[in-house]
Amino acid sequence: MLLIGGTGFLIALDRDSPFLWLFPATLLVGLGMGFCNQTFLLAMQGSVDWNERGLATSSFLFLRTIGQSLGAALGGAILNFGIARGAPGTGDALGNLLEPARRASLGADMVARLSNAIASSLHDVYIIAGVLAMLTLAMTLLLPVRLSPVQPSHQ
Repeated sequence: MLLIGGTGFLIALDRDSPFLWLFPATLLVGLGMGFCNQTFLLAMQGSVDWNERGLATSSFLFLRTIGQSLGAALGGAILNFGIARGAPGTGDALGNLLEPARRASLGADMVARLSNAIASSLHDVYIIAGVLAMLTLAMTLLLPVRLSPVQPSHQ
């Protein structure tokens, strides 16, 4: 729920939102991811026998790393595609805005165009993250009760 709340907060942000509003949003996302990881790890460990916990834990950590890599790649792809769609032919939009010398050489309407393309693309990334968070909650609600970390695995 924290992860869904955090992504909902990020989705609600717009260009006029105060910069400080990012802190509670990212705090909620971070807490949600942290609690999810620990909960999933304990549920997984509770579902296997003691002699299989090392293998199960290492498999979980490996798959979590793969998921993080795929998630970062997906977010980057959505961001880059959105920038290319929103500001075609602008080349390195982020580099142009972030490097002061290059930004100074851009006109005000180009800075606004690039900023809008980046903001729109980030909004798309936040929407996808929110949908994935809701799917994760739905999938966890489908887990059988026997995966409870407080119940013996033979039940």
